[in-house]
Amino acid sequence: MDYNRFISSYYRGEKKGNYMIRKMALLAETVPEAVDLTSGMPSWDTFPISSATFKCKNGTTLELSEDEMKDITPYQSSQGMTELLTWIRKFHEKYHSPPLMDNENSERRFDICVTPGAMGAMSVLFPIIMERNDVVLLEEFNYPGTTNNIDKVSAYPIELSMDEFGVKPDALVDAIVNWKQKAIESGAPNPDDLNPPKVFYTVPIGHNPTGIVVPLQRKKEIYKIAQKYNLLIVEDDPYFYFQYDEIFTPSYQSIDVDGRVIRIDSMAKFFAPGLRIGWVTGPSKIIRTVIPAQVSATIAPGAFAQIAVLKLFGKTGMVGFQDRIQELKNFYKPKRDLSVSLLKKHLKDDVEWIEPQAGIFLWMKLKNLSDSMIFIDSEDCRKYGVFVVPGAGFLVRPKGPCPYLRISFTRMSTEDLEKGIICLSQWIKDATRKELSGI
Repeated sequence: MDYNRFISSYYRGEKKGNYMIRKMALLAETVPEAVDLTSGMPSWDTFPISSATFKCKNGTTLELSEDEMKDITPYQSSQGMTELLTWIRKFHEKYHSPPLMDNENSERRFDICVTPGAMGAMSVLFPIIMERNDVVLLEEFNYPGTTNNIDKVSAYPIELSMDEFGVKPDALVDAIVNWKQKAIESGAPNPDDLNPPKVFYTVPIGHNPTGIVVPLQRKKEIYKIAQKYNLLIVEDDPYFYFQYDEIFTPSYQSIDVDGRVIRIDSMAKFFAPGLRIGWVTGPSKIIRTVIPAQVSATIAPGAFAQIAVLKLFGKTGMVGFQDRIQELKNFYKPKRDLSVSLLKKHLKDDVEWIEPQAGIFLWMKLKNLSDSMIFIDSEDCRKYGVFVVPGAGFLVRPKGPCPYLRISFTRMSTEDLEKGIICLSQWIKDATRKELSGI
């Protein structure tokens, strides 16, 4: 593959993002007996924290000694801590088995960069693979942070219609072939200035907001289309380990024989959002451009967050990682099941939904109301005592009434979940009566 097609003009060439200071500091590390006068690193003697202890809910204690603290408090590698990279590689070998893991082609070979969460990954990746006026293809409903990151690079998103299995293959082909017409139809101000699509962005497992899981057969269809039209697939997969079936649906990365899948993972839902730990994996040519780009963004992900995750992995090993997956499934699946049963009990005549097989969201379509924007009325929110997210909040661009809404079933108790569904049911029924009566 010619990766220059996918790398923006700013990042083409080795000079971009490579600081002379950083280069010399890294070179100095290879000659420990020499005197390093390169970096503006403060002295260890001035650091106020000498050691730390992390206590886990299961009783596990993770200790950071003074020597370890000396290692993590200076500036860290922009790629991520070496031991953490090793663990991430193990996870991908087990759960994704990338065909190009050890490929002899250095540009296509599997590579990793740790980032400050998935949003951190997007903030450095998108300016590399997108630039002004690029058409970017993505699902018709999306987390707003994604579209904001596309907007920041002045690319132009075109949404693709979905069914219960994700993006429709014919919709993807249609958008690739007729991208300019699609741009005109979507209201692009200067369609003649746009560039043909080269990136397809997707959240294939437990999609936010719809909860859809794209099955392997659909992924194979989409991948063949990407091969035919030479697209890069950005697989943003924060809910991969939140699959409720016993057998996981494989990732796009697991079928990537070309090196055209860039995968984003996050520990936000797996451990804690405040840790801000994620990573991006894929062909080395792209990842090796992400690493210097991260230097100019954050220098490196936070060391305390990396070491916390690393210590936990080191203490529990792969068995602990698998146990954590099962723990999350045991915790969230009953909540999913309860939510669905409550919808059947209280809202079966008012909404329709697809039972999510992964993730933490339920996506509903109002049967008798045309627009879910009624749920942003602050007085009614207080009156009925429940808050939900109208579907319009996930649209790439406004396009009239939207009958969808999203609820999350993760944080509340069983009692509060039932209370919330009952309150929502009453609100919908009252609104339906008002609409039918013309009030």
